[in-house]
Amino acid sequence: MREERQAWLVAAALVLAAVVAIGVAFATSSRSASGSNTAAAGKPSATAKPTGHTTPTATPSSSAPSTSNQTPNSVAPTSTAGLPAVVRRIDTKDQVVFITIDDGYTHDPALITLMKDRHMPVTVFLLNAAVNGDWAYFKKLQAAGATIQDHTLTHPFLSRHPLSNQQHQICGSADIYETQFGYRPWIFRPPYGDFNNDTKIAAKNCGMKYVALWNASLPHAVLRGGSGGSGKLAAGDIVLVHFRPNFVRDISTLLDQIDSWGLHVGKLEDYLPKP
Repeated sequence: MREERQAWLVAAALVLAAVVAIGVAFATSSRSASGSNTAAAGKPSATAKPTGHTTPTATPSSSAPSTSNQTPNSVAPTSTAGLPAVVRRIDTKDQVVFITIDDGYTHDPALITLMKDRHMPVTVFLLNAAVNGDWAYFKKLQAAGATIQDHTLTHPFLSRHPLSNQQHQICGSADIYETQFGYRPWIFRPPYGDFNNDTKIAAKNCGMKYVALWNASLPHAVLRGGSGGSGKLAAGDIVLVHFRPNFVRDISTLLDQIDSWGLHVGKLEDYLPKP
């Protein structure tokens, strides 16, 4: 009997130990689960989706100009529709070519005489920095048949500048010329022929209807380019000249060549009408 009693006590002790071990294991598991839930509540899962309304990040259109390095411009248009047309020559059957003169540093009165003698209209893309206070000279050109259009304030490479600076250059000169010549320019020529989409937006904001380039030039008495072949002009060609020493002599020589080709000088504005 004594041996049976001892065996029963040992068995009871083993059962009690097993129960205790199970209880401890359960308590430890509960505390671990509670800690995991607390951490999850404090930090959302990487796959969790936010709730409520969110504003999507705008993705710029591939056709819109980049403004990452530009200063804000409060008058930039919300749309690029209706930007000025870029013109390099005129598509016309009329036997006319066009003489355009850039900048304005050389104030040679012989140009006024030549314009009157040869009944030659010209388009002057005037640089404000080149006027040097001599507005009287350019007003005499205007009276002789020149049209004054826009060529910026200081002749920068516009594509290197943000929209706001480009607009300052174009609008600044247009504002001045409107006061000096009695009308606002509406054709713009970018210095060096350098421009980007921001240039067209700025030109539009400043009232420009066209960005006028050229397809022939007369740098030093020698005609370059032209669509007539072999240094000749053809109908619709736009010639670039600069106000430089001897430029009046060079234009006079060109006029004789234009006559020999059966062409005459037309007024660019008649073929680029203001809308």
